[in-house]
Amino acid sequence: MNHAFILLVFIASAAIAQVAPPEEPSTITLGDIKLEQGKLPGSERVWTKIIIGFASSERWSDGLLLSAMVALESEGRVRIANGDLRFANIPAGTHNAIFYLTPNAVARFGNPVAIRIMAFAKDREVGEKVWQNPRSASFNQWEVSNVYAGILLPLHRTPWLLIDYDRSPDVVTP
Repeated sequence: MNHAFILLVFIASAAIAQVAPPEEPSTITLGDIKLEQGKLPGSERVWTKIIIGFASSERWSDGLLLSAMVALESEGRVRIANGDLRFANIPAGTHNAIFYLTPNAVARFGNPVAIRIMAFAKDREVGEKVWQNPRSASFNQWEVSNVYAGILLPLHRTPWLLIDYDRSPDVVTP
């Protein structure tokens, strides 16, 4: 009889453990998306920075993932670059996330005509933002096969590391 009681308690506790807690409201809010161009000291080559503003209302947040798709246009051909940034140790307040396009990437693939950012906090989508270049035709063909990985660079893979290190929270590297 004792074994049956223990088994019943185990099954009941397992069933209770499988009930998902109610979803908490997101503490991350996406802000504006901006383009910025810059030259490194001693260089004439122009880099393109894609700056995504965001805010956190928690005292400290972890597990933020920003996933980007950037439509680049050159000579009438559009190609998509994608990349992810993961953050930890995010204090409450407003912040920036920055993706970088090298001068050679811009020369080869062109300038951004549209940007789509999806934000995930603790593996749950918490927001999406789309930017359209006002000087370009409207773009909405994100489901294409010509996606190029490795073109959008995080801060730690650029020579901007010592210049821009304090412009965003801690980036988590895989």
